Amino acid sequence: DVSTCQDSLDPFFIFIGGLTITSTTSPDLGAIRTFIADELLRHGLCTRPCVISHISVDADPNVRSSTIINITIQLYVDTSSQLSLQTNALPTDIDAYIRQVAVDIKNFLTSDAIVIPVNGEHLSIEDT
Repeated sequence: DVSTCQDSLDPFFIFIGGLTITSTTSPDLGAIRTFIADELLRHGLCTRPCVISHISVDADPNVRSSTIINITIQLYVDTSSQLSLQTNALPTDIDAYIRQVAVDIKNFLTSDAIVIPVNGEHLSIEDT
């Protein structure tokens, strides 16, 4: 689930949702958030003018037999950056650019390459 949210000041925001982790324990949500942020940074999946503004990692309170963790990532294109304006670093089709970055991030996180080691478990992210 990749959706666009328009903002009157900067319309190039996008949310990546529909990502979940199933765990048999109650894992450290902060550790999962940090791991995801570090991996996205390490693999260069969102670099200027793309900015990750928020990563939400929340346990679903309605599930009792296991822990379902919902992940949402918010991205935007920084169109106000002086560096971007001076170097023409902004893509010509910003909407297509940020949508492609979102798809690339989602594909990366749900690939077999990402395993999150938390509380002795090796957790995988699924596209639900």
